[in-house]
Amino acid sequence: KWDGIGMATGLKELSINDVYMDGQLSDEVFELANIKVLRCQFVGMHGPLPTRIGELTTLERLNLYGNRFDSTIPTEIGNLKKLHILDLSENDFDGVLPATLNGLEKLQRLEIHQSSRDGDGLSGALPSFDNLPNLNTLRLDSNSLTGEISPQFLSGISDPDRELTIGLSYNSISGTVPEELKAFSHVSIDLVGNKISAISEALCSEAEWNDGEVGAVGSCDAILCPKATYNVYGMASKEFNAACTDCPGAEFMGTTSCDTDTIDYSEKKFLDRLFDETGGPNWAEPNSWTESGVEACDYEGVTCEDNSITELRLSSFGLS
Repeated sequence: KWDGIGMATGLKELSINDVYMDGQLSDEVFELANIKVLRCQFVGMHGPLPTRIGELTTLERLNLYGNRFDSTIPTEIGNLKKLHILDLSENDFDGVLPATLNGLEKLQRLEIHQSSRDGDGLSGALPSFDNLPNLNTLRLDSNSLTGEISPQFLSGISDPDRELTIGLSYNSISGTVPEELKAFSHVSIDLVGNKISAISEALCSEAEWNDGEVGAVGSCDAILCPKATYNVYGMASKEFNAACTDCPGAEFMGTTSCDTDTIDYSEKKFLDRLFDETGGPNWAEPNSWTESGVEACDYEGVTCEDNSITELRLSSFGLS
């Protein structure tokens, strides 16, 4: 299926999306000495990501989203010094994040979220990522990362006024969200579903954080619901009229379910991502999917039992 691709030595972009190839990444790809963009999404590739990936030193964008790559992410990926975008999400990687990622100084976007659909995903301590001056998006949601957020976390970012997206939800991160993050004025941060016990008070006045929700709510509840409280978002929101309500069994901040809860936020988050990834704003009849304050079980085409999704019927939206 890849036969002859290595002969196209002048090729600068290779995009193969939504075509089932069911195999490993061919060695011929590593002959593309001038490749800048390699994008292979939802093509069924599996097995370990070859260490030869580090030979593609001209790459500026590597996107292998939605495949079945497994094992550890090779340290050789740190050889890709020109990378602006690295997206390895929705695969089956495990092990620790290679330290060499912190040497990709041109990196703007690093995404390895929901990285294991069969196992526990990436493990080990959350790195500080303190040598990525151009980073604007970091998404490592739904893994098994541990430890505390370092005071040096993202400290190498060159422009503190840059809009910054941080997704670390559904890991096992613990401790306190450090006050050093106050250096960034425009942050969208998702920390729900961890083992966080405190947030530095210095962050509670960052009015522009989380799309202005911290200012609108007027407290750190818009970052994480306090211990012994919860809501389905794990954080308060004026936009969605969602306050943090009592839940005595909520041991950590950012709890998303309680004994009397409706649908868990992880399932709602799945629906929201499905909406985005399938061009939801262009659906024939998006209806309740775009209305604020609507419970996910009330979305058109969604069927729930015992507050869990059991069926999706999306044919009326004109998907193909």
